[in-house]
Amino acid sequence: MSATPDEPSPANVGEGQARPASQGEGGRTTSLEFAKRLRRTMTPAERVLWEHLRAKRFEGVKFKRQVPIGPFVVDFMALEHQLAIEVDGPHHGEEQASYDARRTRYLVERGLRVMRFSNDDIMTWLPRTLDQLRVALPLPGADAPVPLPPLAGEGEADRLTATFARVAAAHRAALVTFVTAGDPSPAQSVPILSALVEGGADIVELGMPFSDPMADGPSIQASSLRALGEGMTLATTLAQAAAFRAVHPATPLILMGYLNPIIAHGPARFAADALAAGVDGVIVVDLPPEEAPDLVPHLAQHGLHLIRLATPTTDAARLPAVLAGASGFLYYVSVAGITGAGSATADTIGAAIARLKAATDLPIAVGFGIRTPEQAAAVARHADAVVVGSAIVDTIARVHAARANDIAGPVREQVAALAAAIRTARA
Repeated sequence: MSATPDEPSPANVGEGQARPASQGEGGRTTSLEFAKRLRRTMTPAERVLWEHLRAKRFEGVKFKRQVPIGPFVVDFMALEHQLAIEVDGPHHGEEQASYDARRTRYLVERGLRVMRFSNDDIMTWLPRTLDQLRVALPLPGADAPVPLPPLAGEGEADRLTATFARVAAAHRAALVTFVTAGDPSPAQSVPILSALVEGGADIVELGMPFSDPMADGPSIQASSLRALGEGMTLATTLAQAAAFRAVHPATPLILMGYLNPIIAHGPARFAADALAAGVDGVIVVDLPPEEAPDLVPHLAQHGLHLIRLATPTTDAARLPAVLAGASGFLYYVSVAGITGAGSATADTIGAAIARLKAATDLPIAVGFGIRTPEQAAAVARHADAVVVGSAIVDTIARVHAARANDIAGPVREQVAALAAAIRTARA
């Protein structure tokens, strides 16, 4: 069977991917006829997930399989909730990743949410996969999903730009909070994300667990190890992002992490999946500007911000390269070291921000070493945003170690204290 370059033949499409329409009448058949044929060729992972979706584990939600949408066929659909569920095969090359990016963009542009799972997510971590789906789907009798605000580059303003405009109008800094996806467990992680927003966070950074986080101190290193021990992957991190976005349609969500998992996932596929999950931007700690061309075009294609890092050692000669292609905000690392280790003085931070603002119109967020409401308030008098991560991660670890059932509560209280200090810092 022949296929156009934009529509691979079924033999070239990865297992579990949404397939394009096939050829038939007059050289074409309908997507529906092709879907009927595909129903007889489920992968083992697709079969397992389909049986669980059909077993009434999602009360009030009706799923359909192999749903034609334009030139594509989606693996599973919760039609009433506008949720497309994709199952990727075990082999996912660059050509398939590019195909994924086109398909995901097509679905998102038509108002669908997209969640993607790998074979391992289903065959090894099925309970966690089902939990992610339960969070993304409204409870029986709940309102329909809230339409997302415009994406970056579409409409008047994206979520991140609108948030900085809102806090600037209120004459205050934004509070940015960081937690690691899946820490201390996937089931507890999503309620913790909601607790950040409920406590007063303006922007949420979601860490992508990685085994060698070279810029992070012991606290965040340990959080990544806990999450990886629970089976977290980049795919399930994106699923958690999608679950967060379903509940919090207006809060900017930034993925923060390292390049290796993105390369393994495929840059084009990563950008498409991040867009589908409702992500607004990406911070890649170990991506220097010289290596950025492998990722930046894919992020730009999908309207995702690339947030760059500046440090105390970023001099006037290096700063233009750091700022080239940066968007959303500039993250100023206030100490020359790892997260959670030491802190800079308010005067030092003020001088650094003045230097950066002379070179860019981007908002300046300051992070590393900010732990207490008093420290957050001192930074908020100078910066456009204050980033707190290790202190929150430490709270999660402490409450988890005490075997307390409610981790979200203490996190909410901690964030509320930080938010109150920042909101009154310039009074």
